Formats: sequence, C-alpha cells, structure tokens
Amino acid sequence: MKYRLFLVIFLSSMLDILLGTFLQISNVSIGWIVLYSGLFEVGVFLLANKGVTVKIKEVEIRNRFKFIFGKTLWFQILLLIFLMVKLYLGLDARLILFYGYIFIVFNALVYLLSTSQINLTKKV
Repeated sequence: MKYRLFLVIFLSSMLDILLGTFLQISNVSIGWIVLYSGLFEVGVFLLANKGVTVKIKEVEIRNRFKFIFGKTLWFQILLLIFLMVKLYLGLDARLILFYGYIFIVFNALVYLLSTSQINLTKKV
C-alpha cells in the first residue's frame, strides 16, 4: 500500500518539475512546490488510511478510481479550459505553474483516495 504513495509523489513531482522547467521557472520555486505537494499528499494518505493495513484488490482500486474520476470529470474539464484560456491570454508563468499544480495534485488525490480505506458511498 505504501508503494502507491511513493509512486504518486514521484509522478506528481516529476510533472511539477517538467511543467516548471517548460515555463522556465526558477529551480527554487519548483522545489518549494514539489516539497509542499509531497507533504500534502503524505498528509492526505495518512488521514485516509489511518494506519489500517488491509489489502485492497487491484480490481476494486480500478472501480473506485473510475467512480471518483467519473464524478469529478466536469471539474477537470473546466480547470483545463480555464488553464487553456489563461495560456492564450498570456498569464504570468508562475500562475500557470500554480494552475497546473492544482490539476496535478487533484488527480494525485483522486488516485490516493481510490486506494484508501474510505467508504465512498453514502450510508442512508
């Protein structure tokens, strides 16, 4: 279970670094974003799992990921449209990095929540 956390942190960090390098942001600014992103993802992982070490099957993870991704698809589409408009209007590179960071972290959290022990359905 913990290898998934490191995979998510590694992938989101690499995407943040690539986006920052593409936008020619300083390495210090990219480093701060990567550091805070990793700490935030670790915090979400620890809160979502609360020390439970129950194994989740890969099929269940895929189903949970499809469920969460399907419910949040509209938000991601709107965020990408917003980012494209801001790119077209020539926004500051740091703000573009920030909006891209929000998109990357959002998808990382979708994956972390799909691998967690949280019940995703409402109990009536």
